[in-house]
Amino acid sequence: MRSTARQRRASGPVRALCVVAALVAATPTLAACGHLRARLQAVSTSAPAPAAGITTLQIAPTATNPALVDPSHPDLVALDPAAPSNGELFVFFPGTGGQPDCCTLLVEAAARLGYHAIGLTYQNTQAVGELCKNDLTCYGTVRLDDFNGTAPSSFSDVAPDQSIAARLADLLSYLASKYPSEGWSPFLNGSQVDWGVTVVAGHSQGGGDAAFIAKVERTEGVVMLSSVVDSTSTSPPVAATYLTTGHLTPLSRYVGFDHTGDPFYPKIRADWTALGLGGLGPATSVDHQSAPYAGSHQLITSVAVPPAILATHDSTAVDSATPMCPDGTPEFAPVWRYMMQVAGGLPIVGGPATDGSGPCNASDRG
Repeated sequence: MRSTARQRRASGPVRALCVVAALVAATPTLAACGHLRARLQAVSTSAPAPAAGITTLQIAPTATNPALVDPSHPDLVALDPAAPSNGELFVFFPGTGGQPDCCTLLVEAAARLGYHAIGLTYQNTQAVGELCKNDLTCYGTVRLDDFNGTAPSSFSDVAPDQSIAARLADLLSYLASKYPSEGWSPFLNGSQVDWGVTVVAGHSQGGGDAAFIAKVERTEGVVMLSSVVDSTSTSPPVAATYLTTGHLTPLSRYVGFDHTGDPFYPKIRADWTALGLGGLGPATSVDHQSAPYAGSHQLITSVAVPPAILATHDSTAVDSATPMCPDGTPEFAPVWRYMMQVAGGLPIVGGPATDGSGPCNASDRG
């Protein structure tokens, strides 16, 4: 099995996280690495217990295909037997160096809405921004190679059987065979993923891959959390070329969420503008508001977040950085629910407001 360009250039997730810190200049890189290593260990080993009624599984990629040895973090699978199936698949991609269980709360939120929910391991050991820097055409090439392994280059060389499309098809085939009564087979078209019934979602780098997949496949919809982040480091940032061209997925099914304190915030807003989300209405704060947030497809927040490296960037999806209500529920759960409803074309059902006007008050958050 061939190694990828990213594997040759990166020594693992800790290095990848340190690179992210260096890119945004959040802290001196060497000083940050120890904190990032601790954060990575916490995210990898301290996933929250499954919510009541939700069935979760962690499945080694090698169980679905023995060739999937690197990265080999367990895929995360969540299903809520009490929630009527909405007939759609929700697939989440973690950010650079992240593992699927980084974002268990988010994946479980999808299961509660009736999705068959998956957090997928894929080739994310090195930041796309470090690979491409200010080369605007590079981003699309790397994203395509991530997706199906058909665009090898000096930047990225992912074998087709290691790609996102292949890994997801392998996992779905495994689930359909191992758990035939759970209804996984409808998300396969033969041996391939049926993208037309799939909501693709991701945090940071993973959100960029989700946005790209929606360009080349007609997906059900796209959830972008602190992402896309495919733009130059210039001021103002310039978005990657592929973001400005047509996507097969309708724009009305795209929805993004970011923290205004995110060091990547200017780039992310430039990416959303390049996608054309501004044509669906202005960016809208979710703070002190309830869904449907004026029907916005660009959601932002400025709430306080846990004191951790890159917490503002991670807060939209990562368990360890997500602000929590006193009752132990994620403060952004109503936002996630709204985003999943928009992307999936589901009825928009409002829920508790965040940060002040609902049960989670900013003054006494956990």
